[in-house]
Amino acid sequence: MSSPPFDSEQAELAPAVCVVRSELVSALQAQGAHGQRALSLLLDAAQIMNAPAVFQAPYEVAQSCLRGALDSVLKIAGEDFPGLRSATEAVTKAAGAVADAWRHRSEVEAGDLDVLVSVVDQLRAEQANRGGFRTRQIGHLVLEQTRQEMGLAETEAARSWSAFYSAASSVLHGSGSGADEARRQFDDVTAAMEQLFLGLPERADRLRELARLDAPVQQDADEVARMTDPRAGGYFFQAAVSGHWLDLLPLTRLLPEEQRWPAVLYLRRLLADEPERVCAWVEENLDSICAQGPGALSQAVGLVSEAGMAACALLARLVQAQPERFVLIRAADWARDVPVAERTGLWVAVLEGVLRSRTFTAHESWESGQVLRELVDTAHPGGRLRTGKDRLGVIIRSALAGVLADHLNDENAGLHAELVNELGTITLADPPHVIVVTLMRAVLDLALAEAQLGVPVAQRLRGVHGKLPATEHRARLVAVHLTESWPHDSQRAEAAADWWQTAVDAAREVGGATWPSADLADFLALLDARCPQELRAQMEAALGEGLGAPPAAAQMRAWADAFPGPVPRRWRVARRLSPVLPEPVRGAVGAGPGPAGGEVRASPGQA
Repeated sequence: MSSPPFDSEQAELAPAVCVVRSELVSALQAQGAHGQRALSLLLDAAQIMNAPAVFQAPYEVAQSCLRGALDSVLKIAGEDFPGLRSATEAVTKAAGAVADAWRHRSEVEAGDLDVLVSVVDQLRAEQANRGGFRTRQIGHLVLEQTRQEMGLAETEAARSWSAFYSAASSVLHGSGSGADEARRQFDDVTAAMEQLFLGLPERADRLRELARLDAPVQQDADEVARMTDPRAGGYFFQAAVSGHWLDLLPLTRLLPEEQRWPAVLYLRRLLADEPERVCAWVEENLDSICAQGPGALSQAVGLVSEAGMAACALLARLVQAQPERFVLIRAADWARDVPVAERTGLWVAVLEGVLRSRTFTAHESWESGQVLRELVDTAHPGGRLRTGKDRLGVIIRSALAGVLADHLNDENAGLHAELVNELGTITLADPPHVIVVTLMRAVLDLALAEAQLGVPVAQRLRGVHGKLPATEHRARLVAVHLTESWPHDSQRAEAAADWWQTAVDAAREVGGATWPSADLADFLALLDARCPQELRAQMEAALGEGLGAPPAAAQMRAWADAFPGPVPRRWRVARRLSPVLPEPVRGAVGAGPGPAGGEVRASPGQA
């Protein structure tokens, strides 16, 4: 043949449509004998298609040259890779071992069957992953060239080599080929080889040109999609500016992976201008993201958590559907970063989902406390009561009570709550490790803040009464709140009247605990010391109803004879609360069996 068709010499031929760039020539020559053979076959294919009249079947010949060039490049990698052929050979060998064992011994060892099952599974995996062998060869070459493993996008781009090889092989084995098909194959193969062998310095200008496009088209996106060099993809995304790439590029080029996400820099820039669009893209492709592993999901959540309230609906869905620790922590961090003025009921729903996770609240006690502080502080920010159509305070009140009720359904949580003697010693700034106690303190903090703002007692306890069943925990919450709110409610006649009515109702429920607490004793001491004379009979009757009627003398003697055997719970609670009970209610309490009452004392200042 005449001189090789590349660079300016090739451009003079008519029609000069197939060119091997000088950079690729040098790169292939540097690969040794296989690279030189691939280059020669590429140049022959180019010359044939640039002067097809010289040949009887030019395009079939050109395709055969391309097949040879592909073979030569793949031989640089070698063939020591798993694939369909090796998997088939392994199945044949294992099946032969099973057949021989059955023929000679009429039985098969379990180990032989295990081997056969294993290799059959491998074969099925290779059959489902057509082209896996060629893709692994390209992956090896990429690693040799770049010292980096191919990622998801590069692996998808490498699959094209199997398609190139199959197309050229079909022509070699009898299929026809037209001019357009052959030229397209030539362009694709040379472009793929450039992606494989050209370094960043040789490609930097083109990468910058692509990244700076304001209105890229599909052809530009196809060029990016062909990149098998991980460095090139990262370089491109560092500078890409157009929002069109999000619609044009294949999903594999944009998705996060378990330990890396080249596209995140581009998506973060897009997020600054179009947060709703990026969040919608993540939500639309959430299943694909999750399929890449928890690391990929974590990166995606980290990205959308920078979108402010635009991410709210997506995060609300995520904390329900993917309640992993890293998702919940990201959601909690996001919630704190949202300006108070922008927070809505959906923002509350995100945090409600976080707090309902038993795993999160059990292992992230401090973080849970901070979430609760955010909710309490948001209900009425800066000491300003939300009124009218601004019902966020009401929503938060109901949400806190609902989450508390959910946790109290756990028997162990209820026990932990009873073990805390004084809820007044608990703070959200330094929360305990038991979430149910922290939740109780958050409910009480919000109720106290509303008392200070003049919210009626029935309204501020509406969440407690509406969400919690009538148990000892609800009774204790009401009692503790009434004790804490007394200094504020007692200053206004109308509020004081409502307070006393609520206190009378609460008195009917004080006897249900397993054992009394100091804060319950504080409440009873307050009632005894402050009850108006006109309400005293009603109050004492309510306490008698809550604690039960005093036992008969015969019952008390029976308990004394059985001491220290079991005493009815309600009577035991009444005896231990006897120091703070009014005399008519106390009745015969002090005469019962066992140690004298008085184990629970009122806090100073309550009596």
